[in-house]
Amino acid sequence: MEITNRLDGPMGYVHVEQREDNPLNRDEVVARLRDEWRLRQEAILSLPSDETGLQLDRVYAFWQRVGTSRRAIRFLQPPDFRGVQMMVDASEKAGGAFLLEEDMIIMQRGNAHEQLNGPELTESFVVHEETHAEATLLKLLGVASYNAYSTPEEEMIDVWAEHERAGFIVRSPDGTLQGVLPEEGLGELIRGIYVVEQLDRPEGFAGRLHPDKPGLADKYGYWTRSSESEEPHKAFAQGLIGALIFDHLIGKDPNLFPALLGARHTYEALEEMEGRLNTLVPSLYQDMMAVDMTTKRGQQTAPQLFKKVLALTT
Repeated sequence: MEITNRLDGPMGYVHVEQREDNPLNRDEVVARLRDEWRLRQEAILSLPSDETGLQLDRVYAFWQRVGTSRRAIRFLQPPDFRGVQMMVDASEKAGGAFLLEEDMIIMQRGNAHEQLNGPELTESFVVHEETHAEATLLKLLGVASYNAYSTPEEEMIDVWAEHERAGFIVRSPDGTLQGVLPEEGLGELIRGIYVVEQLDRPEGFAGRLHPDKPGLADKYGYWTRSSESEEPHKAFAQGLIGALIFDHLIGKDPNLFPALLGARHTYEALEEMEGRLNTLVPSLYQDMMAVDMTTKRGQQTAPQLFKKVLALTT
């Protein structure tokens, strides 16, 4: 499967907000955005990529089964990873990320997760990030406005992009996010499949959550710690609850899985996904979209939603 780079093609997923103080036309805004993203992409690609201990052939062989394209990846040691995070304003807590604007993936090597679980955990999170990168339902809002420090003699223009849609994630006009739960949940669901089928780890990296019986969550677990002086403890990624909801419901409706994959690409498939979820549990699609896992309230609401799904479908 060839590496796809959307920066080489038409930027069809960018449109320009029309503002009274916006003197630039769409082509000019897109050109400036493209130039900025390409420079950042080239800077990241110039960094050394540490693939030691990774079996990327099996990652890409697995991805061919569920994806239609893949992105360029850089496996970075912590200093370079933190530098890229600062450059692109990515989350400080992430061990990996799909960079939408630069259209590539960065993964951190040598962190606590990898030290405790081995490079196979990093492989599994490559699959998670490729799931985000796979989405072609994208819409970026290009914005151009006068710089606050402009003078009559020198009009300075700022150009930036805001995400209106990235896969299942949609930004409302008031700035709130919808769709974080299903977006992260699908990434974890597919990572879990990789862990079981490619790595032969049905109990994940940290063993059973409940020692006396296997559980749906086992394959998603791994060891972590906040500092070297801290004892390792079992952890799960942000998308766990979304993955558990999808995992459980696919057992009730196997056609939900291909619907989830298709919903990354067309609004027709997205409507099918919505219909299948809501047939299993009324208004489930809307309820999942409304949970913002980046907030404490969302993190508290998600487990309650999973309990509701179990109650109505078990």
